[in-house]
Amino acid sequence: MLKRLHVDNFRCLVNFDLTLEELTLLVGPNGSGRSSVLDVLSALRRLLGGMAKVTDPGVFPPPSLTRWQQRNLQAFELAVALEGDANLTYRMEVEHDVPGRRARITLETLAADLKPLFEFRQ
Repeated sequence: MLKRLHVDNFRCLVNFDLTLEELTLLVGPNGSGRSSVLDVLSALRRLLGGMAKVTDPGVFPPPSLTRWQQRNLQAFELAVALEGDANLTYRMEVEHDVPGRRARITLETLAADLKPLFEFRQ
């Protein structure tokens, strides 16, 4: 079960943490980030499921960077609880070449109960 989502520098979400329960409702006024949360989850699902690449339009395009920041790095982290009390944490950082309209994954990690299983840099 998905337990936590962390997003940094995606649309209106800056250093954003969302703790999820078995049933979580996203409520709030227009512009509060509900659609951004769902778009991040959808993009991560397509990317991690092998249905899309980070360079595909609609996954993490340069216009998804937060407009009021000058950083070109986005960070995404998922915490998942599995049966048998195992906890997985997946983190991915995407760097954008805004003028070239390209993106690349610069960091990807996977840990089980805080013990590293996998790390990819650049």
